[in-house]
Amino acid sequence: MSNKYVQPGEIITWTNGTGADVDAGDVVAVGDRIGVCVTDIDNGDDGAVRVQDVVVLAAKSADDWSDGDYLWWDPTNEQLTDSSDLGDGCIGAGYAVGDKAALATTANVALAPGGNFLNGDTILMSKAGSPTDGTSGDGAGYAGTGSLLIDTTNAKLYINTNTKASPAWTVVGAQTT
Repeated sequence: MSNKYVQPGEIITWTNGTGADVDAGDVVAVGDRIGVCVTDIDNGDDGAVRVQDVVVLAAKSADDWSDGDYLWWDPTNEQLTDSSDLGDGCIGAGYAVGDKAALATTANVALAPGGNFLNGDTILMSKAGSPTDGTSGDGAGYAGTGSLLIDTTNAKLYINTNTKASPAWTVVGAQTT
């Protein structure tokens, strides 16, 4: 079989298997990431879904974040949230484009070209500053053993050496910066 170019990657053809019709502008799960419907797509039909570029989406008003922070889509509440408020079923959305203050109800996000999950509960995430351990720490409830966290302030990589319920973040290797 020969390889051939099929289409640009910003907008893909997606088959709506959700059991319901979706409207243009709706956020849908595309594997382990999200996309935004470009057109209305009836259940069972194919349609255009944007999976790259910067889009504005509803955002949890209580959250605040900085430009470049990783964001998640909460399908239950149909809004972006930061990783500290991640709940079951949330899907990797992408990176914040601009800061968001608490009380703001929308935010710009650069859709992630590949989702955040490496394998099941093993995820890749980032934050400004060193991670905190324990049942109320960074990644508690969703970052399984082997998950990676990048400290963007100190340029360090951490790995969760404990459980998903109570992560323990350990610096990888002999990082001295």
